[in-house]
Amino acid sequence: MALSTALLSVAGLLLHSFVQVMRVDKGFNAERVLAAVLDLPEKRYGSGRGDALFLSHLVDEVRALPSVASAAARRVTSLACACAQEATTTIP
Repeated sequence: MALSTALLSVAGLLLHSFVQVMRVDKGFNAERVLAAVLDLPEKRYGSGRGDALFLSHLVDEVRALPSVASAAARRVTSLACACAQEATTTIP
């Protein structure tokens, strides 16, 4: 009984901490933002200039869409933390 009470108390504290963290001001407006992870095949795009050119063309195409206010791309190492909601897409 004491163990279940302790575990319930800890779970409540963790939930409270999570809610507090989610309420922290991010410093920017995160509404209407899309983050996507693209897995480019190395055989087709390479690991250097090929994928950089693809991302450059992709950003240009996205910026040209009428409902887009701004667009950007970045290359991230595999050890980076992906802390936002993301859509993962594989490019053939």
